[in-house]
Amino acid sequence: MVFGSCLVACLLGCLGGATTDDDSEEQGDPTRPFEPAPGPTECTQDRACEDLAYAALAELSEPAATPGLLGPPVCREVAFADGTEGGPTCRCPIDGWGNGSLGPVGLGCFARGRGGECLFDETDFAGCNPDKPASCDDACELLYSRVQENAKRIFDTEVLDSACVEQRCRTVIRIGNVCFPKGAEREFDGYDCNLGAEGILEAHAVATQTRE
Repeated sequence: MVFGSCLVACLLGCLGGATTDDDSEEQGDPTRPFEPAPGPTECTQDRACEDLAYAALAELSEPAATPGLLGPPVCREVAFADGTEGGPTCRCPIDGWGNGSLGPVGLGCFARGRGGECLFDETDFAGCNPDKPASCDDACELLYSRVQENAKRIFDTEVLDSACVEQRCRTVIRIGNVCFPKGAEREFDGYDCNLGAEGILEAHAVATQTRE
């Protein structure tokens, strides 16, 4: 597998929770996507939130650009963000996804697609050996093939509910047959749309508390 230059794409999110010494990016808390955050006013009325949500979902109505590769895979030992022991992790540099971590085991889903679906979880990951440079090649190649297929997909989407709360948007969306609070599709499994907007927000609040 050749890891060469890349095309511009923005495709995936990945679960956090593990760090290495060379990680220089500060990451916010992904378990609280709907708490009003300091910063510029996002909205003053509900309609603005609905417009923002539909604009974001419009990207899912057509295929994405084929993502490129940023470099060769690397295996490293990492620790969880709380300082507890982690394990070996493959870094698969994919354009639009940064370092693209697979591992350590215990994080559940390592990579989610454009529609929030899990593309690669710990059942796909057999680990790696930092002393063997090629030990991540197979896992990263499998991930990249799934990323490419995901880029071709077109999704049916809908904004179920949106509200401007303390000048920040709180929105519930549907992607395919599952629903999410907007922003949570990159971190959490979807919720049953039959729960309704308020039920989905309540279920998500419980899920975020469980993570803490």
